[in-house]
Amino acid sequence: MQNLLYIGISIPNQRTNPLAHKLSFCTAAELSKLKISQDDISNFLEFLSDIPCIEELTLVSTCNRFELIIFLKDKFITDDPYLRKDLAKQIEKKINHYIEREVSFAFLFNEEAQLQILRTYCGLNSGLVGESEISIQFNGAFKQALNLGFLKEQGSKLLEKAQSLRDFFNKHIYLKPVSYCDIAIQKAYMSLSLMAPLRTATILGSGSTAIQSCLSLVNNLSFSAPNLTLIHRVSSASVQIQNFKESPNLSFMNFIRSKKNGYKTEKVEKACMNSDLVIFGIDAKSPVISFPDNSKAVILDFNSNPSCIVNSRLKGSSYIGLETLDKYVREYSYRQNNDFDLLSRLSIGEDFIISQIDSPKTLLLNVQVQG
Repeated sequence: MQNLLYIGISIPNQRTNPLAHKLSFCTAAELSKLKISQDDISNFLEFLSDIPCIEELTLVSTCNRFELIIFLKDKFITDDPYLRKDLAKQIEKKINHYIEREVSFAFLFNEEAQLQILRTYCGLNSGLVGESEISIQFNGAFKQALNLGFLKEQGSKLLEKAQSLRDFFNKHIYLKPVSYCDIAIQKAYMSLSLMAPLRTATILGSGSTAIQSCLSLVNNLSFSAPNLTLIHRVSSASVQIQNFKESPNLSFMNFIRSKKNGYKTEKVEKACMNSDLVIFGIDAKSPVISFPDNSKAVILDFNSNPSCIVNSRLKGSSYIGLETLDKYVREYSYRQNNDFDLLSRLSIGEDFIISQIDSPKTLLLNVQVQG
């Protein structure tokens, strides 16, 4: 893929990436400047597609990263360092104009762009190596862009290659699935001193955090899908909601759309008040939510956006925020870093990714120099 362009910024990765010195890393506060809601993604991609040399594009926006994947019409642009620089400046200026902020991005082309994208999809550029949320987020971003017409044949081929590699990693490298939400929720559940078992849950949000939380509750904590309620702001026909409904284990969940007033409605408050457990996903518009003092719910708050606040001083309830949830996952990640069998398999996986990239000899040479 000699016309591939990666534009991105992300929170620092756990494992050393051979392209690390070319990437842009940031804090959660800096990343929050780039939050684009699901309802606005189409407008954002349309705005960028006005650049004449862009043929296909999609956006992967999560709590850890903001990445644009672009296919260019004119392949010669990616071979000329001066044209690359001019294009990078043009795109960066266009993004900053849209978000009305000043942000600097990393730009990778061709083989290096492929390496970054495929490593990310395979879970190597995540704080928790092998976590499954990132591939779900990529699938959703690609599917949405394909449905909207921003991605076509080239985007489909790249996704198929990424999915094939991820299958290889799941079967031969990771051996068992790893989910950030699953680890965090199970550890949180074990830490609670419960007088009675939790049976009902309300989940706010519609992204990968929300869907993985629901799957963890049903598959590992014996919750029944009809006792789960998802409250979301996106269209009921969106890719995100379809992902829930297409999952056999979640098809009987309850869905409440709360778009007009976000999460500040009586319906939302009632659902939360009547639940044993409330889980907050990550929402681009970051609502401020408070519960009455007599709330009985256990609250798990996954929000990383600094502007999102939940009232944590609740009488008779338990609140576990992102800092504690993240600590649980870091403990698991530390054990990964000391698992020499896993590290050995990861080395094999890295080599296998490079072998699947166009012009691997050139890339291997670059990686060796960078090391």
